[in-house]
Amino acid sequence: QLGAEQLDMPPQMLGQLEPMLGRMSSAVFSMQLGQAVGTLAGELVTGTEVGLPLVEGNPVVIMPTNVAKFAEGLDMDAGELHLYLAVREAARTRLFQNVPWLGPALIAAVQSYAADISIDTDAIEEAMRNADMQDPSGLQEAISGSIFRPEPSEAQKRTLAHLETLLALVEGWVDVVSD
Repeated sequence: QLGAEQLDMPPQMLGQLEPMLGRMSSAVFSMQLGQAVGTLAGELVTGTEVGLPLVEGNPVVIMPTNVAKFAEGLDMDAGELHLYLAVREAARTRLFQNVPWLGPALIAAVQSYAADISIDTDAIEEAMRNADMQDPSGLQEAISGSIFRPEPSEAQKRTLAHLETLLALVEGWVDVVSD
């Protein structure tokens, strides 16, 4: 528990701060997740690039704007790059269509990993104890550090190993078929 003397504030303010910590940790985690998804959306060049069937019906999806941005630093013909990406995307969608258990197994593994994510409130309290409440930038630094990157549980480690194996099989198959 946080003590008022540790935070240099009146006890009544501390009572108002504690419930806010839970909401704040959820909000910061959600913001980090939103930033990651936003970054991913701007960098993906195909619909199954991450190895997961994320578009219902398994259509071949290529994002031309992202492909153009990706191609800027490459010394490669743009048409060849589009063809290469289209062949790999078609191979992945074909795999997901013809192996009906694979897509759901991948999604289930991701869901299983995510379901076991927990927020270490003790680490948040420790960060708040050490933060200078009078310095907003210091407070921001304290809540945006590694406290929202918890150590994976044993179940998450097993699920991650399973997911990595499935993704490696998908990408290996795609490599062979594309070549």
